[in-house]
Amino acid sequence: MDIANTVLKGALGAGLIFFILNNVIKRLKTKTKAWINVGVGVALSGLFGLALVVDFPESGRDARLFNITFMASVFTIALSYALYYFISGYGFAFARTRDLESKFYYQEFVYLIFRHGNVFYLKKDKNGFYSGVVSKAKKSRFLEDVINELLQETRVGISASAVTKVGKLTFREPKEIYHCFYADGPVIDGLEGFEEVNAYEAATLPMRELDKEIIFRIIIREKFDI
Repeated sequence: MDIANTVLKGALGAGLIFFILNNVIKRLKTKTKAWINVGVGVALSGLFGLALVVDFPESGRDARLFNITFMASVFTIALSYALYYFISGYGFAFARTRDLESKFYYQEFVYLIFRHGNVFYLKKDKNGFYSGVVSKAKKSRFLEDVINELLQETRVGISASAVTKVGKLTFREPKEIYHCFYADGPVIDGLEGFEEVNAYEAATLPMRELDKEIIFRIIIREKFDI
Protein backbone atom coordinates (compact mmCIF):
# COMPACT_ATOMS: atom_id res chain seq x y z
CA MET A 1 0.00 0.00 0.00
CA ASP A 2 2.87 2.40 0.83
CA ILE A 3 4.44 1.77 -2.57
CA ALA A 4 1.13 2.39 -4.35
CA ASN A 5 0.60 5.64 -2.43
CA THR A 6 4.11 6.85 -3.24
CA VAL A 7 3.69 6.11 -6.95
CA LEU A 8 0.27 7.77 -6.96
CA LYS A 9 1.60 10.90 -5.26
CA GLY A 10 4.41 11.24 -7.80
CA ALA A 11 2.10 10.80 -10.79
CA LEU A 12 -0.62 13.11 -9.44
CA GLY A 13 1.92 15.77 -8.49
CA ALA A 14 3.36 15.84 -12.00
CA GLY A 15 -0.11 15.83 -13.54
CA LEU A 16 -1.27 18.74 -11.39
CA ILE A 17 1.76 20.85 -12.31
CA PHE A 18 1.16 20.43 -16.04
CA PHE A 19 -2.59 20.90 -15.70
CA ILE A 20 -2.03 24.28 -14.03
CA LEU A 21 0.77 25.20 -16.44
CA ASN A 22 -1.28 24.55 -19.57
CA ASN A 23 -4.26 26.46 -18.24
CA VAL A 24 -2.02 29.45 -17.54
CA ILE A 25 -0.47 29.41 -21.03
CA LYS A 26 -3.59 28.40 -22.99
CA ARG A 27 -3.82 31.72 -24.86
CA LEU A 28 -0.23 31.67 -26.11
CA LYS A 29 0.73 30.54 -29.59
CA THR A 30 0.61 26.80 -30.15
CA LYS A 31 4.33 26.31 -30.77
CA THR A 32 5.21 28.51 -27.80
CA LYS A 33 3.09 26.26 -25.58
CA ALA A 34 4.91 23.22 -26.94
CA TRP A 35 8.34 24.64 -26.13
CA ILE A 36 7.25 25.74 -22.66
CA ASN A 37 6.13 22.18 -21.90
CA VAL A 38 9.45 20.83 -23.19
CA GLY A 39 11.41 23.34 -21.11
CA VAL A 40 9.47 22.71 -17.91
CA GLY A 41 9.65 18.95 -18.45
CA VAL A 42 13.43 18.98 -18.94
CA ALA A 43 13.96 21.31 -15.96
CA LEU A 44 11.84 19.27 -13.56
CA SER A 45 13.23 15.93 -14.75
CA GLY A 46 16.78 17.23 -14.41
CA LEU A 47 16.14 18.65 -10.96
CA PHE A 48 14.61 15.49 -9.54
CA GLY A 49 17.15 13.32 -11.37
CA LEU A 50 19.96 15.26 -9.73
CA ALA A 51 18.28 14.94 -6.35
CA LEU A 52 17.95 11.19 -6.89
CA VAL A 53 21.66 10.80 -7.69
CA VAL A 54 22.93 13.07 -4.91
CA ASP A 55 20.68 11.66 -2.17
CA PHE A 56 20.65 8.05 -3.36
CA PRO A 57 22.96 6.62 -0.65
CA GLU A 58 21.00 8.25 2.17
CA SER A 59 17.46 8.40 0.84
CA GLY A 60 14.91 5.78 1.73
CA ARG A 61 12.99 3.52 -0.60
CA ASP A 62 9.92 5.76 -0.68
CA ALA A 63 11.92 8.89 -1.53
CA ARG A 64 13.72 7.13 -4.38
CA LEU A 65 10.47 5.67 -5.69
CA PHE A 66 8.77 9.08 -5.54
CA ASN A 67 11.59 10.75 -7.49
CA ILE A 68 11.60 8.03 -10.14
CA THR A 69 7.80 8.11 -10.51
CA PHE A 70 7.74 11.89 -10.64
CA MET A 71 10.47 12.02 -13.32
CA ALA A 72 8.76 9.38 -15.44
CA SER A 73 5.40 11.15 -15.14
CA VAL A 74 6.89 14.56 -15.95
CA PHE A 75 8.65 13.16 -19.01
CA THR A 76 5.51 11.40 -20.27
CA ILE A 77 3.13 14.31 -19.68
CA ALA A 78 5.50 16.96 -21.06
CA LEU A 79 6.17 14.87 -24.15
CA SER A 80 2.45 14.28 -24.70
CA TYR A 81 1.56 17.97 -24.44
CA ALA A 82 4.51 19.03 -26.60
CA LEU A 83 3.72 16.51 -29.34
CA TYR A 84 0.08 17.55 -29.37
CA TYR A 85 0.98 21.24 -29.68
CA PHE A 86 3.69 20.66 -32.29
CA ILE A 87 1.39 18.54 -34.45
CA SER A 88 -1.45 21.06 -34.09
CA GLY A 89 0.90 23.93 -34.89
CA TYR A 90 1.92 22.38 -38.18
CA GLY A 91 -1.67 21.87 -39.24
CA PHE A 92 -2.08 18.19 -38.48
CA ALA A 93 -4.41 18.44 -35.49
CA PHE A 94 -5.65 15.20 -34.00
CA ALA A 95 -8.84 13.91 -35.59
CA ARG A 96 -11.93 15.12 -33.80
CA THR A 97 -15.47 13.83 -34.09
CA ARG A 98 -16.81 17.14 -35.31
CA ASP A 99 -14.31 17.18 -38.18
CA LEU A 100 -15.79 13.94 -39.48
CA GLU A 101 -19.34 15.23 -39.28
CA SER A 102 -21.03 16.66 -42.34
CA LYS A 103 -21.20 20.46 -42.22
CA PHE A 104 -24.23 20.61 -44.54
CA TYR A 105 -26.62 21.35 -41.67
CA TYR A 106 -24.40 24.00 -40.09
CA GLN A 107 -25.27 27.68 -40.32
CA GLU A 108 -22.24 29.65 -41.48
CA PHE A 109 -21.33 33.22 -40.55
CA VAL A 110 -18.70 35.76 -41.53
CA TYR A 111 -17.09 37.48 -38.53
CA LEU A 112 -15.20 40.62 -39.54
CA ILE A 113 -13.07 43.00 -37.47
CA PHE A 114 -12.05 46.42 -38.79
CA ARG A 115 -8.65 47.59 -37.59
CA HIS A 116 -5.95 50.17 -38.19
CA GLY A 117 -2.77 48.75 -36.72
CA ASN A 118 -3.46 48.35 -32.99
CA VAL A 119 -6.75 50.23 -33.16
CA PHE A 120 -9.89 48.10 -33.47
CA TYR A 121 -13.33 49.37 -34.49
CA LEU A 122 -15.90 47.34 -32.56
CA LYS A 123 -19.68 47.37 -32.41
CA LYS A 124 -21.40 47.83 -29.05
CA ASP A 125 -24.85 46.33 -28.53
CA LYS A 126 -27.64 47.59 -26.26
CA ASN A 127 -26.38 45.37 -23.42
CA GLY A 128 -22.93 46.95 -23.54
CA PHE A 129 -21.14 44.00 -25.15
CA TYR A 130 -18.48 44.63 -27.80
CA SER A 131 -18.05 42.53 -30.93
CA GLY A 132 -16.99 42.48 -34.54
CA VAL A 133 -19.40 42.54 -37.48
CA VAL A 134 -21.31 39.29 -37.96
CA SER A 135 -23.20 38.40 -41.13
CA LYS A 136 -25.02 35.19 -42.01
CA ALA A 137 -23.67 33.39 -45.08
CA LYS A 138 -26.18 31.51 -47.20
CA LYS A 139 -25.23 28.14 -48.64
CA SER A 140 -25.50 29.42 -52.19
CA ARG A 141 -23.13 32.36 -51.67
CA PHE A 142 -19.36 32.68 -51.52
CA LEU A 143 -17.81 34.14 -48.38
CA GLU A 144 -16.09 36.76 -50.53
CA ASP A 145 -19.49 38.08 -51.62
CA VAL A 146 -20.61 38.44 -48.00
CA ILE A 147 -17.40 40.32 -47.15
CA ASN A 148 -17.80 42.66 -50.13
CA GLU A 149 -21.34 43.47 -49.02
CA LEU A 150 -20.16 44.23 -45.48
CA LEU A 151 -17.46 46.56 -46.80
CA GLN A 152 -19.99 48.38 -48.97
CA GLU A 153 -22.61 48.64 -46.21
CA THR A 154 -20.20 50.07 -43.64
CA ARG A 155 -18.51 52.41 -46.15
CA VAL A 156 -15.12 52.05 -44.52
CA GLY A 157 -13.16 52.65 -47.71
CA ILE A 158 -11.32 49.33 -47.43
CA SER A 159 -10.91 47.05 -50.43
CA ALA A 160 -11.43 43.30 -50.31
CA SER A 161 -7.69 42.80 -50.90
CA ALA A 162 -7.03 44.23 -47.40
CA VAL A 163 -9.12 41.51 -45.76
CA THR A 164 -7.25 38.59 -44.19
CA LYS A 165 -8.73 35.32 -42.97
CA VAL A 166 -7.47 34.47 -39.50
CA GLY A 167 -9.38 31.28 -38.77
CA LYS A 168 -12.55 29.30 -38.29
CA LEU A 169 -14.60 28.55 -35.18
CA THR A 170 -17.04 25.60 -35.18
CA PHE A 171 -19.79 24.90 -32.66
CA ARG A 172 -21.67 21.61 -32.55
CA GLU A 173 -24.49 23.01 -30.39
CA PRO A 174 -25.87 25.10 -31.94
CA LYS A 175 -24.54 23.95 -35.31
CA GLU A 176 -22.66 27.09 -36.36
CA ILE A 177 -19.43 27.91 -38.16
CA TYR A 178 -17.78 31.33 -37.92
CA HIS A 179 -15.30 32.26 -40.65
CA CYS A 180 -13.16 34.96 -39.05
CA PHE A 181 -11.49 37.84 -40.90
CA TYR A 182 -9.95 41.20 -40.18
CA ALA A 183 -9.72 44.18 -42.51
CA ASP A 184 -6.64 46.33 -41.97
CA GLY A 185 -7.08 49.78 -43.45
CA PRO A 186 -6.64 53.50 -42.91
CA VAL A 187 -7.93 55.47 -39.93
CA ILE A 188 -11.72 55.43 -39.94
CA ASP A 189 -13.48 58.54 -38.66
CA GLY A 190 -17.15 58.74 -37.75
CA LEU A 191 -18.00 55.11 -38.44
CA GLU A 192 -21.59 54.91 -37.28
CA GLY A 193 -22.31 52.25 -34.66
CA PHE A 194 -18.63 51.51 -33.94
CA GLU A 195 -16.25 52.50 -31.16
CA GLU A 196 -12.50 52.95 -31.48
CA VAL A 197 -10.67 50.59 -29.09
CA ASN A 198 -6.98 50.02 -28.49
CA ALA A 199 -6.16 46.34 -29.09
CA TYR A 200 -4.42 46.00 -25.73
CA GLU A 201 -7.46 47.35 -23.90
CA ALA A 202 -9.88 45.04 -25.69
CA ALA A 203 -9.38 42.25 -23.13
CA THR A 204 -10.86 44.47 -20.40
CA LEU A 205 -14.06 45.22 -22.31
CA PRO A 206 -17.30 43.29 -21.72
CA MET A 207 -17.60 40.65 -24.45
CA ARG A 208 -19.22 37.31 -24.99
CA GLU A 209 -16.93 34.27 -25.03
CA LEU A 210 -17.19 33.94 -28.81
CA ASP A 211 -16.00 37.51 -29.35
CA LYS A 212 -13.22 37.22 -26.75
CA GLU A 213 -11.85 34.10 -28.42
CA ILE A 214 -11.83 35.59 -31.91
CA ILE A 215 -10.59 39.06 -31.01
CA PHE A 216 -7.77 37.77 -28.81
CA ARG A 217 -6.48 35.53 -31.60
CA ILE A 218 -6.62 38.42 -34.04
CA ILE A 219 -4.58 40.53 -31.60
CA ILE A 220 -1.80 37.92 -31.40
CA ARG A 221 -2.18 37.12 -35.13
CA GLU A 222 -2.55 33.40 -34.55
CA LYS A 223 -4.24 31.28 -37.20
CA PHE A 224 -6.82 28.89 -35.78
CA ASP A 225 -9.32 26.18 -36.69
CA ILE A 226 -11.20 25.15 -33.57
